Amino acid sequence: MLERLALLGGTLWAVCYAVAFFVGAREHATAFPTVATLLNVSWEFAFAVLWPPANRASRWLYRVWLALDIGLLVEVLAWGGRDVPPGPLRDHFALVVGAALGAAFCLQWLLYRKFQQPQLQAYVVNLAMSVSFLVMFYARPGGEGLSVVVALLKLLGTACISTANVLASRPRYFAHPLRLVLFSGVLVLDVSYLTLLLV
Repeated sequence: MLERLALLGGTLWAVCYAVAFFVGAREHATAFPTVATLLNVSWEFAFAVLWPPANRASRWLYRVWLALDIGLLVEVLAWGGRDVPPGPLRDHFALVVGAALGAAFCLQWLLYRKFQQPQLQAYVVNLAMSVSFLVMFYARPGGEGLSVVVALLKLLGTACISTANVLASRPRYFAHPLRLVLFSGVLVLDVSYLTLLLV
């Protein structure tokens, strides 16, 4: 049951990425923050290609995520520069994105080599994503690329995976307090972002 719940969460995430791609293509504006996309691609390359999980379903799901996020990365290169003020960073945006992606991957590699905790890395990425969505909301008063559906799918996908992880660790809920803090932080931020979009 818990594996199915986690798989449901992963499937919701895949749908989230697909919807974000179509929203971005329709509005010519990224529906995922640039920081979120770079962190996602680096994590998914690390754990779909370099250090894939033993579970076959998870392995294929990570590969689907990576393929979809590469589509979002293309949109970042096409339209993400609009979020950057005029100047050298915007003029050389593709180079900045490439360097940031390389740095993100190096960070994933270092964290994995030290801690061997891909799930924990995923939640650190997720927390950074949640913060970046809120930043994107306030940076785009016109609402370009903002999507209630994307926000809801992210919230539900993460909630399913978090619930499965918490239930799988019972009765040692407090044996890993950092995980509970990350789960709770992501939930609060995702609910806040969805509420801002709906208000």
